[in-house]
Amino acid sequence: MNNDQVLEILDLLSELHKDEDIPRNIRKKIGCAIDALNCKERDIFMKVDSSLQELDDVSENSNLPAFTKTQIYSIVSKLECIKQ
Repeated sequence: MNNDQVLEILDLLSELHKDEDIPRNIRKKIGCAIDALNCKERDIFMKVDSSLQELDDVSENSNLPAFTKTQIYSIVSKLECIKQ
């Protein structure tokens, strides 16, 4: 597992988390995904699984802007690559 990949994903998630055009409830879920990846007590696979669960909830939200949905799918894809 490459730590640079996780840092890149955290940067992408942080950008989305700061975007005020995204509804607050979605930003909260993105924040939970960030927290899951930053958790020191878990191994990387648990971190990725927790983050993927949060982002799965986000991607199913009907209030999610189309461009943001594309970004979420890209992040999910990167997380799944780490998982393998």
